[in-house]
Amino acid sequence: MNMELQSEKTAELVTALTKASGQIKVARKDSENPFFHSRYADLSAITEASREALISNDLVVTQSTSIELNQMVLVTTLHHVSGQWIRGYYPITAVKADPQSMGSAVTYARRYALSAMLGIVSEDDDGESAMGRTAQSTQQIKQMDRSEPKEAYFSTLPTEEPRAVPADWKQAIIHFGKSKGKSLGSLTSNSLRWWIKEWQPQPFKGKLNAIDIALRTELDKAQIELGLAEDKAQELA
Repeated sequence: MNMELQSEKTAELVTALTKASGQIKVARKDSENPFFHSRYADLSAITEASREALISNDLVVTQSTSIELNQMVLVTTLHHVSGQWIRGYYPITAVKADPQSMGSAVTYARRYALSAMLGIVSEDDDGESAMGRTAQSTQQIKQMDRSEPKEAYFSTLPTEEPRAVPADWKQAIIHFGKSKGKSLGSLTSNSLRWWIKEWQPQPFKGKLNAIDIALRTELDKAQIELGLAEDKAQELA
């Protein structure tokens, strides 16, 4: 595996990136995150925040996928007109190898990898996303032996068996977080859209929770029925 991180020389690229950094805009939080009752900058907002600065300084970013040691990774490369480049790798983990799950995972990876590569921040970004969520997830893990685990971005119930498959995705119940106990059909359109496009089960100690997988399956059904697959395809274009 040859995962190079930069070209032999990078002086011209660094000079251009330094200039671009002063021109990159703050990404607008145009999308809603119902789980944290907050808004966030989606992939299109992050791309738009950097587009003009990159073009005016002879820079361009490419993002593609590759397989390294049986693991799909997102390869994000910042190119300079001189031929110099720097590169980063982001592992992609999807619940299932179907277009909907893979599309969600790739979009998620592209958003964070691009922000990290260019140092893009969002409106009123005071570190809550990095610090608050991490602290919350860490606290949840500490509470695993208690009957009611704390809310976090992912469920930590790896041994629990999946519930009966609902007859309709609208009847599927969210089993954790601030939306715990709500059915998918009871969510607002914006909230449901966020769950479909952004939420992915996260492994705990290398294993995925069966209930998380079941919820993701119902979200995929909702995505197909509501025609959101086309929206996701446009994001990835």
